[in-house]
Amino acid sequence: PPPLVHFESMRFAALLALAALPAFSLADRLLTIPTGVTLVPGEASAEALYRTDNHRTTGFLQVGLPLFFELGAMMDGGELAVHLQYSVVQPFPEYAPGIAIGVWDAGNDSPDGRGLWVAATWQFNVYADWAQRERISFTLGGGSGPRFRGAFVGLELPVYTGWSLLMEHDSRLLTFGVGFEPVEHVRFRGLVRDGRAAYSFTLRYGF
Repeated sequence: PPPLVHFESMRFAALLALAALPAFSLADRLLTIPTGVTLVPGEASAEALYRTDNHRTTGFLQVGLPLFFELGAMMDGGELAVHLQYSVVQPFPEYAPGIAIGVWDAGNDSPDGRGLWVAATWQFNVYADWAQRERISFTLGGGSGPRFRGAFVGLELPVYTGWSLLMEHDSRLLTFGVGFEPVEHVRFRGLVRDGRAAYSFTLRYGF
């Protein structure tokens, strides 16, 4: 086949293989920042986030699309914001980062406003007796617009089977969290941002 077709076929196969590896990686966000990990076609992720300060629940939905795009939607207080992400390359654990570019709130409909961003995520295996599918994940990126004010950084550090500590700085605020994954593709998280607590439930699935 022509070189371009052959390259795209190999790239698609590689993305599917990486996605099948037993690791839970939130595709669009770590806690609030984007990451370099993108859902592949046929995968989706749904999250409900409850904030204790205003007793509001925010819904997130991400869907992997053909051509290595990911479409996301956020519903908060009756406002719908749409996000779009493109995978330059998925992470190759231990060797190379995943890189993604995107636009947050493409329609400029949320209080945070539209923001362009690029992110790289490195993943590292955990070599411990208790480790099953856990990986250390480090994200570094940057963005513009009201949503992002320069560089952002995030870290996910597994501490035991299914448990991880999370930390990020989104260029504005520092956020800490704890994640618990009782079974593959299901996660509960508690986080503190600017002194305010929040809790979330995430389900990732294929169709």
